[in-house]
Amino acid sequence: MSWVRRRAGGVAILLVAVVSGLVTARPETAIGSLQADAGYYRSPNFGFEVTYDADVWEISDEASGNGEDYVIFLNGPSFLTLNATAGYGGDVVSCRDDWARSLRRIDGVTDFRPMVDDDGNEQIGEDGDSAFGVYTYASEEGDEIFDLECRELIPDAVNLVIILETHAEVYDEERAAAGDFLDGLVTDNVVGAAPAGGTGTPGAPGGSGEREPVDPNEVGVDLILLVDTFERSERSLLSTTTPDPSLVRYAYEGGEFVIETLADDAGAWHAGLPNVYREVSIAVDATFASEPGGRYVKVACRSNTTAGGLNEYSLLLDPRDGFVSLDSWVDDERIPLYEAVRPDVVNLARETNRIELSCFGDRIEALHNRTVVVTVEKA
Repeated sequence: MSWVRRRAGGVAILLVAVVSGLVTARPETAIGSLQADAGYYRSPNFGFEVTYDADVWEISDEASGNGEDYVIFLNGPSFLTLNATAGYGGDVVSCRDDWARSLRRIDGVTDFRPMVDDDGNEQIGEDGDSAFGVYTYASEEGDEIFDLECRELIPDAVNLVIILETHAEVYDEERAAAGDFLDGLVTDNVVGAAPAGGTGTPGAPGGSGEREPVDPNEVGVDLILLVDTFERSERSLLSTTTPDPSLVRYAYEGGEFVIETLADDAGAWHAGLPNVYREVSIAVDATFASEPGGRYVKVACRSNTTAGGLNEYSLLLDPRDGFVSLDSWVDDERIPLYEAVRPDVVNLARETNRIELSCFGDRIEALHNRTVVVTVEKA
C-alpha cells in the first residue's frame, strides 16, 4: 500500500512484514495519472464513483493497478483518501487494524494513539460492513488526526478504505466537510474484484494474486528495514484473522506470533504479505511448541498463484532430523535446488532456529542459524 503525505509532496511506502526478526524488502508502488474531469472521479478497476464540488476539492494524486485503486483529494487543510483494495477479502476489521498499524509507522508520525471522548472511550468500533478508528498523532506540523474507516465494497472480496488526514484544531469542521464529500460517493455499480489469493492465507490480509512487481530502481525506492518482535500486539504487523476457526488459530502470545493447527488434517497454514516484492531478504526465529513430528517451518519469496498452480522459491526446515530443502515451485511442481540433512547447522526438536531466505536478482541464498547452507543462481 502507498500513502502520500502532504509535507513537500513526499511519498512514504508502507510495508507489512510477516516474520519475527529482520526483514528487508523493496516494495511495489502503483503508478497512475490524475483524472481529467473536474468534479467527477470513477475508479478504473472497481467502478466506484464520486461527484464532488471542484471549487472545494481537487485531486492531489491518483493511481490504479495490481488489484487496487486509490485517489487522494485535497481541500486545503485536509487530505481525503479513497483506496479500493482486494487485499483483505472484504474483512473490515483486519483492514482497519492493518491500516492503523501502517499509519503509525509513517515517517514523522509520533505519539500515535486512539482518540478518546469526554468519557475516556476510545473512538474505535465496527458494525457488520464497516470498521472505524480515529487516531491522534504528533508531527512536525503539530497535532494531527487520522480518521480511518474500512468499508466492505464487494462482499468477501474488496474493501474501500477512507482516510481523512487533518489538523486537530479543525477536525470537527473537516470531518463535516468529508461527510458532505462522501454524500457524492456511489458504490452501486462496482464491478468484479482482483483475487485475494496468492502468498496470503485465503480470505485474510496478504493475498497477492497475479499482481506484477515493480522494479524499485525505476521509482527511486531505497531498501527498507522492518522488524517485528511481537511484544505488543497492537503494534505488530500481522493479522490474527483466522481463515478457518475450526482448523487454525493465529494469535500474539508471550512475544511470539502463533500459528496453531486445531485438527490432525488441518494442512499447512501461513501468514502472508499484503504487497508484492521482487527483491527481499526474510529472517525468522521459529520454535515448535511441542515435538515437531510431521511438521515443518518454511519461508518463501516471489510467491504467486496462477491458473497452473503455485510458483515460488521456498526454504523448508524439518527440525526432527535437520532436513533442509531449497525448492523452486513452478505451476505446483516442486523442483529441488538443494536438499540435505544438516544437523551441523540445524537445532533439533523444540530448539529455536533462525531461518533466512534472500532473493535478489538471480541469486537465491538460504541460511540456517546465520550459516550459509546454499546459494544458487536462477533466472
